[in-house]
Amino acid sequence: MPDEQEKGYPNLSSDIYAVGMLAIQALTGLPPHQLPRDAKTLEITWQNQAAVGAELAGFLNKMVAYNSANRYQNATEALSAITVTVISTKTPNVKPPTQNLLLIYLAVFLTTITGIILGWFIYYSLNNTAPNIPEPPQEPPQKPKVW
Repeated sequence: MPDEQEKGYPNLSSDIYAVGMLAIQALTGLPPHQLPRDAKTLEITWQNQAAVGAELAGFLNKMVAYNSANRYQNATEALSAITVTVISTKTPNVKPPTQNLLLIYLAVFLTTITGIILGWFIYYSLNNTAPNIPEPPQEPPQKPKVW
């Protein structure tokens, strides 16, 4: 929780702080209370716990700045910054689909068919068992009438 929210004065950048802390926690594997702070600036120091590029680190540092005036002021501003700073500076390294794609489709198909068959088997096994209903009592045989 950012300092201003803890004191009862949250603003839009408080949410930016929260999202930034979630991202840092995901990158470092450490909860926010275990991340050290710089004694002079009170800024969180986390870059030594994760391998990230300078652009992403700078973006996240601005999201979690101690002073709310130094953060992105709203989600639109943060989105614009990440689009320009981080996303557009990286060229994606995407490999074209190979024959492994066929194996993935085959595995998904077989898994689906197996699930359907197993589901039918369980359904019919549960619905075709006769419940324990007692048979109605039979009347004793009657003696033939003699005339």
